[in-house]
Amino acid sequence: KEVIFLEDEEFTSNSKGGEEKTRTMLVYGGDVWDKGGADLYVIRQLLSLHRRYPHRVHFLMGNRDINKMRIVDELGVPSHNLPGEKAPLPYHGGVYWLRGTGFVGDPLVQRQIMDITPHFKERSTQSKFRLVVPSESATERLKWMLGKTMGSVDAFEFRRSELKKERLTILNSTSSSNKLRGSKNYHYSHHSYEVMEGIDLQITDEEVFQSYIRSCDPSTGLMGEYLSHAKLIIRFGPALFLHGALPFSIAVEDGSIVLTSTDFEFPTPWKENCGTSNHSTLLEWMNDLNQFASSQVKSWKEYGVELSKSHQPSRDGVWATDGGYFNDTPGGKRFGALLQYGMGTLPHHVKNTSVVYNSWMSDGMPRSELFCDKQPDGKNPVGRFMKNEKLQIILSGHQPIGDMPWPILVSSRDETNGSARWVIPCDTSFSGDTGWTTTDGCESTMRKNV
Repeated sequence: KEVIFLEDEEFTSNSKGGEEKTRTMLVYGGDVWDKGGADLYVIRQLLSLHRRYPHRVHFLMGNRDINKMRIVDELGVPSHNLPGEKAPLPYHGGVYWLRGTGFVGDPLVQRQIMDITPHFKERSTQSKFRLVVPSESATERLKWMLGKTMGSVDAFEFRRSELKKERLTILNSTSSSNKLRGSKNYHYSHHSYEVMEGIDLQITDEEVFQSYIRSCDPSTGLMGEYLSHAKLIIRFGPALFLHGALPFSIAVEDGSIVLTSTDFEFPTPWKENCGTSNHSTLLEWMNDLNQFASSQVKSWKEYGVELSKSHQPSRDGVWATDGGYFNDTPGGKRFGALLQYGMGTLPHHVKNTSVVYNSWMSDGMPRSELFCDKQPDGKNPVGRFMKNEKLQIILSGHQPIGDMPWPILVSSRDETNGSARWVIPCDTSFSGDTGWTTTDGCESTMRKNV
């Protein structure tokens, strides 16, 4: 594939002896997996671009990227899960965001069942035992993790479909090569593969599992490479990029959300003194954020190497059961703070002050506590922040907002150069999921999801 950058005035030689334009950049907004059924293809293309243009291709960490770090914590590494072997899984006590729900993975139910496990032959206990986190099969645990704890209900089958397409491509490529050598040529398609004698294109659950755990391996996996290059926040001149939104301090008063401060407080919740930030500028805070993320990814990679050498998974629990920035489980001590930073709420249902999971929107509209009184410039919190930090535009993703990006006018003009300031949520991941049932197109009130 060819990527064409916009024309620039400045050029520099690249490693292959050619010229590349240095001013235009590509920023990928995160959440590279779980939607659309082309996870492997997309991430490979992104990583290939980064290898060719390392100073011009940039990645953001999304919550769906960060949560893949849980795979090594809750399933182990590939060497613990060799094909055809049934190895013990890490002990799993459930996930904190399901606490009190009674669903599979509720830590309260999990602990209750573990207390009465010796008597599980009783009918009532057998029924409850079905609520335990899947532990007999690594594949079933992965399905549960994706579908019930990561909001990725289609991810497992999407991966199966993608692996099938890859196998078809390889077969057809081999078929073409045989034709050139004079052999009989066959062309395989999705409609014919089931009936082709001697050709097995069925992708088993085990193959899907192996693909997932290998692609999420901290040291050698595609997601490990992506996270190694990704950041939590990026700035180029007057443009700021982040996955979610700036986490302004809020509180609930009389059922309404209000700001506790109209000034942005540069929160650092992963620190012991998280209530007090020592940052006074965006640059200082950005450097701290990205250094925090980088160190956590590094620790995640080191933990994966240690697990590989141990030849067995940890039996001392997983981060997800209790969560938090200061978790005492083996994985939690190493990279649990970044896992928590990628979540929307803390273990005690307090909103997380994270650039990954916050949103500019509420009930489909821009948040009034952030964007009220848009004119004159500086009277709303976002406008004041952008003016102080000399920002012209903030671009983000995370929350789907419709069929196209939603430009939010923060201020009508800049006192310095006369141009407006904008916040633009850009997640259009659901834009292709609507099929019109009438010929009225976008004017139709009758729509269906496809």
